[in-house]
Amino acid sequence: MNSIVKILSWRDWGIVRYNSIFQNLSALYFIAYVGLHWNLTFIVNALLFIFFSILMTGYGYLINDFADIDLDKHHQKPNSFANTKKSLAIWILLGVLICGAIFSLPFIKNIWFVIIWGIWIFVATTYSLPPLRFKEKGTLGLITTVLGQQVFPVALLFAAFTTPWSWGVFILILFTFSRGVSSDLGHQIRDWINDSQTDTCTFAVKIGYKNANSIYMTCLEFERIILGLVIFVFWYYFP
Repeated sequence: MNSIVKILSWRDWGIVRYNSIFQNLSALYFIAYVGLHWNLTFIVNALLFIFFSILMTGYGYLINDFADIDLDKHHQKPNSFANTKKSLAIWILLGVLICGAIFSLPFIKNIWFVIIWGIWIFVATTYSLPPLRFKEKGTLGLITTVLGQQVFPVALLFAAFTTPWSWGVFILILFTFSRGVSSDLGHQIRDWINDSQTDTCTFAVKIGYKNANSIYMTCLEFERIILGLVIFVFWYYFP
């Protein structure tokens, strides 16, 4: 029981706080307004999707902890599975996936939802686990984590509610990508010392601390520009 509570409260309830759906509720509002979905069915499905997203976000972070138990111990970083048997950790990961599948039932009739979800699971798993372990693949690792943590969850949201493709949808997805790049690159910069000492080949380690900071500042400026486009989207669609 203590293991479950520790996992749910991972990094000060980061499973909830870092969930991209809560960071991008504007996309859910966009779907409701453009599709005129202001009804009880939409509200219930929106809540189901939020729970689904929390579980899938949790899976991504937890499998990263599972793969990094020894590395986090060396870095003296907290890890959800630090004192958990490997067999129990695997069952917990499977349980999170099964619960996520239950909450996804209203949406699996959409083939694009199923495809994107399958890719999301693949990316979240291979990002941390060997032999692929994309997190140590430099640029590819950065792109992979941005897609897994930011882009795919929002793309799944649009797929779940069969939102027609439009330039507004494109801008909202582009914003999640730009925000994800600056967010994860900032995280890599903060971990640069530990990662460089253990030869963890993240994007920031590969290009060097100074270059990573320069790119990070550029990403923040680009994110600000895309945010301006997001504001324009809402002005255009919601006069």
